[in-house]
Amino acid sequence: MTQIYAPNSFLPDRIKTPGAVSRLVTVREVKQSFFSMARRRPMATRKHGVFISYGIDPVLWQDYVLDHLVPLSLGGTNSHWNLWPMPLRGTWPGALKGQVERALLERVRNCALPLIVAQRLLCTNWAAVYSRVFLDEADLSILIADTLYQPLIVDE
Repeated sequence: MTQIYAPNSFLPDRIKTPGAVSRLVTVREVKQSFFSMARRRPMATRKHGVFISYGIDPVLWQDYVLDHLVPLSLGGTNSHWNLWPMPLRGTWPGALKGQVERALLERVRNCALPLIVAQRLLCTNWAAVYSRVFLDEADLSILIADTLYQPLIVDE
């Protein structure tokens, strides 16, 4: 199998993974700890399909984790439109994206950032958000102004 997806790519393919959110998730639910745990479900066949669609050879799957572009904790869905093979190593490993997700979740829970804006930021470029929040110590206003990308909305 030919590997189509660049192994060091830290952003998903926007055609395959534009991001998907549920219209049914509210800020009130996001503010509840562990509300997303009830929304998780086994995804073995979905994982296989996502990795195949990205052209990743099965022998390399251990180098990736199946990630929700918009995490369930911020209203993301289990749709294939929201799943991508995130590299575990490299310049922008998955652990950094987790930090971004937690920082945005905290801001949404504290009413410092609208939920839809947090979702759009993750769909556009989570690494740029990381740079702003953790490296530049700058606010997100520039990124928010440049964020025109609307996540795909899916009811689950």
